[in-house]
Amino acid sequence: MRLFCCLLIGIILISGCIDKEQPEGLILNKTIDNYSLIGYSNLQAGEIATFKIGIPNPTNRTKKIHTFALTIWPPHPPIGGSWSPFTGTWKNNLKIPPNGKIVNIDLKIPSDFSSAKYLLRIYQLDNKDSSNKIILEKSIDISSVFVLNISFPKKIIQGKSFLLKVKIKNTDNKKIIKDVICMLDTHFYFDSISPISKMSGTTKEVGKIKPGEEKEIIWNLTPKHWGNLRIDITIDSKNAGSLEISKEIITLQNQD
Repeated sequence: MRLFCCLLIGIILISGCIDKEQPEGLILNKTIDNYSLIGYSNLQAGEIATFKIGIPNPTNRTKKIHTFALTIWPPHPPIGGSWSPFTGTWKNNLKIPPNGKIVNIDLKIPSDFSSAKYLLRIYQLDNKDSSNKIILEKSIDISSVFVLNISFPKKIIQGKSFLLKVKIKNTDNKKIIKDVICMLDTHFYFDSISPISKMSGTTKEVGKIKPGEEKEIIWNLTPKHWGNLRIDITIDSKNAGSLEISKEIITLQNQD
């Protein structure tokens, strides 16, 4: 079976394939010289993103494309594993007039995507008997609606406790973010004294965050070492993806 068929089967299994019947775009007033990503909108986890793709046609006759597929991949191949797309969608039987055309493609970004860089890869199959070919690759950033504000004292000393405060804000003006949790990884540099509020260890169940709402989480930490000590804070949710931030906490050696 051809590679492209395998790709499409994989896309069907993991894709949020959206609205294949929508208009395919507008004829340009000028020639599209190369395949190009003209623009995109709403690159957020759990949302429908729209990609505008410029498809060239330097001939004076209509060009037919059997299948045009848009996929999102990890930014790099994994070490020792297979490299496959996270999600994707496609359009069949495109007709590209002379001078080219802008094609609009909608794709649902999975709600479990982390805020990170991904690889956008677009394939074209000219006819059912030809091999697929990659016609466009581009790095894209998929973001989250979370904004984190992390604060702690300016002077921190080994062996003396301090408060680490994390404020989580929902910047969306419509969506309620559900099942939010906040996780703290201290990499064994800190002891966590009975966390403040209803927490279990270094994980806090935040619940839902309304549009524009901000919630605060507080940990009581004691550094076991001194130097530049790293912590990682991860926010995860049911319908708005996740976000991870690393911080270095400069800790002074205890001279007592």
